[in-house]
Amino acid sequence: MQAGVILLFLGLLSYGICDMDFVDCGTGDLFVEEVQIEGCSKVPCILYRSSTYTVNIKADHLDPMVTSVDLEATANVRGALFYIEATSDHPCVVDCPLQTRLTDPQIPINIFMNRYMMPGLTNIMVKATFKNNNQVGSSFCVKFDVDVY
Repeated sequence: MQAGVILLFLGLLSYGICDMDFVDCGTGDLFVEEVQIEGCSKVPCILYRSSTYTVNIKADHLDPMVTSVDLEATANVRGALFYIEATSDHPCVVDCPLQTRLTDPQIPINIFMNRYMMPGLTNIMVKATFKNNNQVGSSFCVKFDVDVY
């Protein structure tokens, strides 16, 4: 009985979050340490159309005086480029405006895989530019592969 409970518990732990292989595609002054997609258990992560996923970006820091973030996300599926709706529930990671420098912040970005996206292996690019009253600040850009169904 105990072995069954332990195996069930270990199975639930493995479902959570998987570290993605990623490529830096033009990060500004932020160093991206890892990229994770919630609900992903293996690489490449399987994403279903008409669904929203949270991509967690762990950066080395985030400078103070952030008031907003501009997000851009695209998917390249067999040469066809699709724009992906990208939003952030917490653009400053914590309360805006960000007053102090954050070390090792987890930056959550929600991406919506629309129903018209072609299925198959896909390269996703996520760019974020943090701003202070429309003045450009820190930024990052990452690319990673997923499998769209």
